[in-house]
Amino acid sequence: MNLSTIPIFENTDPIEIIKYTLEEKGLKSKDLKPWMGSESTISNIFAKRRQLTLAMVRNLHHHLGIPL
Repeated sequence: MNLSTIPIFENTDPIEIIKYTLEEKGLKSKDLKPWMGSESTISNIFAKRRQLTLAMVRNLHHHLGIPL
């Protein structure tokens, strides 16, 4: 599925978009390590105990095609 066809709404949770993209691409959260850091960092971001950094957002856009 082309991510440009997925409707992204202003109030959509970025974490849910990341999880959806991973599922669509057949990836697991550990596959994000090269772009987001350790598994504990990824876990904390998914649990909303830590925020995404600008570098993480850019990496997700570049490597997974998630719209900025």
